[in-house]
Amino acid sequence: MGKSSHIYLYNYMTGAVQIRTKKAFTALVCAMAAYVAATALIFPLRTSASVGAALILSIKKVIPPLFAFSAAYRIIYPALLKLFSKTPRLCRLFGVDAGGMCMIFSGLFSGFPMGAVLFGELYRSGQITEEEGSSLMPYVNCAGASFLIGSVGAQMTKNIGAGALLFVCQSAAAVIFLLASKRERRGALSHNTPAPAPITPSHVARAISQSGASMLGIASFIVFFSVVGDSLCADLFIDGGLAAAVRCALEISSGASALSECGRAYLGFCVGFSGLSVYMQCDLASGGVAMGRYLSGKLYMCGACGASFFWLYSLIYGVDNGKIVVAAALSIAAICGGFAIKKRNKREKFKNLKKTVEKSF
Repeated sequence: MGKSSHIYLYNYMTGAVQIRTKKAFTALVCAMAAYVAATALIFPLRTSASVGAALILSIKKVIPPLFAFSAAYRIIYPALLKLFSKTPRLCRLFGVDAGGMCMIFSGLFSGFPMGAVLFGELYRSGQITEEEGSSLMPYVNCAGASFLIGSVGAQMTKNIGAGALLFVCQSAAAVIFLLASKRERRGALSHNTPAPAPITPSHVARAISQSGASMLGIASFIVFFSVVGDSLCADLFIDGGLAAAVRCALEISSGASALSECGRAYLGFCVGFSGLSVYMQCDLASGGVAMGRYLSGKLYMCGACGASFFWLYSLIYGVDNGKIVVAAALSIAAICGGFAIKKRNKREKFKNLKKTVEKSF
């Protein structure tokens, strides 16, 4: 089977899986939107306070470090593409082209959702395939160093060391899974890396403008999912660790802020999974493609990053024995959930392949 046939077959088989996942996710988000609208009408003061708190969180603790990294990365991207095009051994190590290597670098250091944004640009220009992007997407959309060290470490937990430890654990987990998924990208590379454009004043101005616009979008997602989390916790009378878990599942910034007050040792699970808000940002930035393996990969990241951070944090700062059992259960549940979703996706792909073969006869 030729390369073009292989890519076409992959896109066809994964199409139905992605459509089903997106339909379920769309129904969930629509339900959230209706719920937020209802609570805004019934409890306007509570909703306004929640929106204000989320805006303050994003403006004071999330946007400042993220904007600086985002703008800087967009400005130097042509130079990075040129650099990685001259390092074929590094690209072969991760099983990617120069564009894929830029995705890895941006995802690990620049933060959400730069990996997905870059994929969208590379995919539209034919520099990366959907299959390659699908295998990279869960591991190149990570919390940036500035957010983990500056926002979570210095501002939320008042412990820069904890933020740096989070960044190390997240990066190590991402690199391990990127190396482990190398075989999935074999035969799926585009091998189309055009000469990078020069860095000109207009390029710098465009990079800064695009970064500023993307910050507004990120703030909007933070506000919406923070309001959903606050409303759920208030209406269901949830507080403490369970409330923090709800916020972590929805939005990483508010989840990390809540965990910094009631369970810092579990921050690795929040950072690894990243929340539904980041899923939506990545889906939007990537143009709605290459999200087939995102959820299973993020559950792997949740288990690995959460377990490693908890273990190292407990060695340095100490934790209660009861929390060790909870952390072990969360790690096992996340990894098993990732395997279950991956197995389901494979089953769906096989059904689609079987239907394709049957139609051909």
